[in-house]
Amino acid sequence: MSQPRPDVQTVTTVLTLAQRAPSIHNSQPWRWDLQDNSLHLHADRRRWLRATDPEGLDLLLSCGAVLHHARVAFAAAGWATKVTRFPDPSQPDHLAALEFRAAEPTAEQARWAAAIPVRRSDRRPYSSWEIPASLLNVLSEVAARHQAGLIQVSDGRRRQRLEAAVRAAALQQERDPGYRDELRRWAGQHLPDTVGIPGSVRPAGTGHDADRTFPAGELTWPGNSTEEDAGELLLLAGPTDDPRARMRSGEATSAVLLEASAIGLATCPITQPLESFTTREYLDREVPSGQFTHMIIRAGWPKPSFTRLAPTPRLALAEVFRDIRSHARA
Repeated sequence: MSQPRPDVQTVTTVLTLAQRAPSIHNSQPWRWDLQDNSLHLHADRRRWLRATDPEGLDLLLSCGAVLHHARVAFAAAGWATKVTRFPDPSQPDHLAALEFRAAEPTAEQARWAAAIPVRRSDRRPYSSWEIPASLLNVLSEVAARHQAGLIQVSDGRRRQRLEAAVRAAALQQERDPGYRDELRRWAGQHLPDTVGIPGSVRPAGTGHDADRTFPAGELTWPGNSTEEDAGELLLLAGPTDDPRARMRSGEATSAVLLEASAIGLATCPITQPLESFTTREYLDREVPSGQFTHMIIRAGWPKPSFTRLAPTPRLALAEVFRDIRSHARA
């Protein structure tokens, strides 16, 4: 007797929702293959940002995020997933194989699935309201369940050092013509309507000190520019620095972002300091010994006067999904 599995309509509905996962410059560097009894995730090097991410670290984080988004969406649709990561050592871009069994979703999975379409990467200032320690603990527990640590950078001097590391990485990258050209292609004025960071979500002026500096966009905001931003900077760290750990940290990032969105927090994932070996080495000293920093997450309460950001574009599912089941090929 064959194993029960979701029909193709369920698979495509779930993966359309999972497309909302965050990725470096909204590049969506992944591809899904549906086989007879399983679903497979591959890295798609056609959308690898080679100048920004020469080691492919952001690519793995992005693919880990879409893997987690997909698992959450399948769970909400009544399908638990068993994941084998890197199932074929001879194919390093074959990142995961998913098998299915019918199961009722947990309350947490339902909350996270509901948060997928409303989550945004919000580069605006956050409010002066502090995040209670109890909620930061919730986010840390979520990260821990996904084999990652989440470290709050609350000390003023540590935060200044972190922001200095961001600026150092930015200066190093901005000296590279390839990086500047790539940034214009993915966050410039002439973007396709399926990928990249549109002007509607790029600040028109100076953004937060920890955020990447993009070409000026159209995003402005009202209010007192001198109001304190009480947002937190959170370092997400894995136990090793190999591709499997990077993937896991992408999954943990997705879980933390969805939990934060379900709570009502605004968030923005940041990877620029980790794209430079020098600043990455420095950040590894800011986390407990034996851990490696893979992601920075800025989180805070959105200002009440701010409107919800428009969703950023996504590729059509046909661009990232193939049905290669035996009867589909017949």
